[in-house]
Amino acid sequence: MKFLVLHASKHGHTRTVARRVADLLCTAGDVVEILAIEDLVDTDLDRYAGVVVDASFHANRYSAGLRDFARGYAG
Repeated sequence: MKFLVLHASKHGHTRTVARRVADLLCTAGDVVEILAIEDLVDTDLDRYAGVVVDASFHANRYSAGLRDFARGYAG
């Protein structure tokens, strides 16, 4: 199966976690694309069996990129 792992990382820690998630999916035999949420432009999420979103939480808020993603892709 094909998965997309998105990350919204301000200091890099969340990106590290997202890479680990992607590695685990690959080890299970899946195909994985990993992207920073800011780099997600006009992507058809229906191409993927699943999307994993990994984001940090600072000062009681998620990043603006994650909020924009959620608003744009909310069904």
